[in-house]
Amino acid sequence: MSGDVVPPGSSVDTDEPSSVVLETLQQFEDWLVYPDCEKKDAKTAKQHVAQVKKVLSVLGEGTLQSLLDRKLVRDVFLRQYAEKKYHPATIKSYLMSLQHYCSFLLEEKPSGVEFEKDDVISLREKLKNWSTSYKHDTTRRRWEKMEEDVSALITPDKVNDFGRSQAVQDAVIILGELSGAHHAEITQAKYTLVRDYLIAQIMIDNANRAGVVAYMTVQEFQRAKSEDDRHVVRVLQHKTVDTHGPAQIVLTNHLYNHLKIFLREMRSKLPVNECTESHDKFFLSWGGNNMESSQMSRALSSIFQKAGIDGPVTHTLYRKSAVSECHQNRKDISGNLADLMAHRETTAEKYYRVLDKSKSSVKASQILHGMMRNPQKSEEESSKHEIKELAPTAEGAEVGNEKTEEGRIKELALSSKGVEENEESLSVVSPTSDQVANAIKELFRSEINEQKISMASIREKIQSNPILVKEGAKKVYDKVWAQWRFSTQKTRRGTVLLPSQKDTVTDRVSRMFNTSGDGEDSDHSSVILSPTVTTTKSKPGLFSSAQVKTLIRLFPDMIKGSPISKPVIAKRLQNDSEGGKLFTDFTVEQVVN
Repeated sequence: MSGDVVPPGSSVDTDEPSSVVLETLQQFEDWLVYPDCEKKDAKTAKQHVAQVKKVLSVLGEGTLQSLLDRKLVRDVFLRQYAEKKYHPATIKSYLMSLQHYCSFLLEEKPSGVEFEKDDVISLREKLKNWSTSYKHDTTRRRWEKMEEDVSALITPDKVNDFGRSQAVQDAVIILGELSGAHHAEITQAKYTLVRDYLIAQIMIDNANRAGVVAYMTVQEFQRAKSEDDRHVVRVLQHKTVDTHGPAQIVLTNHLYNHLKIFLREMRSKLPVNECTESHDKFFLSWGGNNMESSQMSRALSSIFQKAGIDGPVTHTLYRKSAVSECHQNRKDISGNLADLMAHRETTAEKYYRVLDKSKSSVKASQILHGMMRNPQKSEEESSKHEIKELAPTAEGAEVGNEKTEEGRIKELALSSKGVEENEESLSVVSPTSDQVANAIKELFRSEINEQKISMASIREKIQSNPILVKEGAKKVYDKVWAQWRFSTQKTRRGTVLLPSQKDTVTDRVSRMFNTSGDGEDSDHSSVILSPTVTTTKSKPGLFSSAQVKTLIRLFPDMIKGSPISKPVIAKRLQNDSEGGKLFTDFTVEQVVN
């Protein structure tokens, strides 16, 4: 045991704690900022002390001894008070404060508190268990909060409405008057309006935590550095300074000038100590006192209410809104936004992006609806989608009995640097093209006969085939599709054998163009290659190897599957010295084919 004994049953008004209670709680606060308790910051230490004092008040005993009564804390504070008044995370915060208080008693043995060491250790362990028991409630509350945020997000429309509001116009008018007339009268209403307007403008452009703006000092503002057309203020005192360094407040020239006017003409009129003014906080209350984070949020809410904007407005909600908007429309800057907001990208993923699950669920539900209610239509749409997204490659179209054509396409492709890497894969077939072709004919015999296949069927069947499973669903789909594509061509020619006609360079180029139609709007691959158009200018084998290289250089996108457009072909030929000769000697139809 340690310390003086507090007389049992003594009555102490917890609104005005006894000197013993006050002295012990002050010792507790001092201990929290010592290395023994990881040197907590002053704000956190004060919060822990305030929460212990609140528990003491709820217990109603008036003695520090009551804080060690496990049953009293559980029944009176937790069940009768906290669970009805606080959210689970807040309850856990109170329990953590009591755990720190127990550790303080064990290490410091303060006077005025009588306790048994084993009892305090047992209570501390019990407090940890109670805190763990609220884990599921905390998670559930987090999801509830996200649902609330979905309907309350601050949209760009709200921000624009705020910028056009009368309250904002009044604040700008006041700043304009102060920039020219230094003798203008400063009232409390004018001061708070302009101050809250500037706080809102900083939030809109930066999405900082409330503490960043609250703890920005005059000196930090005056040391702002110019970067392009912006001014950057670096704030040291904020929540994540240990991991992210100084927080960045980026100001436009317009906003920076407004803040200078506010500092010179309004803030300077407040009752502050001139000797320490440069180290004081930039934004103060009308009485000249520092503002805490909670006051910043109230100031922000106030100016939006004056502007007639409905719904809650806080720094935290705006940060969630900004990240959600960024992830929807500018995913590429999510890393930069995390730097500006002084948090990790994973934090945004976990806590702030509140709409992603809804969107992905809608897509899944739409697909499921089609699969279960109209399976035939769903299968057709799936095939159409796969053809569009996974357009058949030259590799898939030229396997099996078309090995000769495959080799020629490869030879033609390797003559151009522009498509060399894309066509290199034509020579990579595992294990061999014959084995793959035979496996496809055997496994998909019925689909080839019916000339109908879906990506879902491909994925399902290749799982049981050791050869095709290595190829992948996309490649196998292309090769199955090629079976009846080239079968159709052979039927039209009247033979199932390869053409005996000599394969010209023109024929090779024609096979490289795998999209149909002349217009820009065509988005489907050609199923049957059109025959070469013959005119009075054309002769068999007229294209030289140099001319083929010119075509490949001018039209790499169309060769790889982009839509073919006659006007675009004509324009590119006319604008190129070598292409101009082709445009003179051949028709656009010949180049298309």
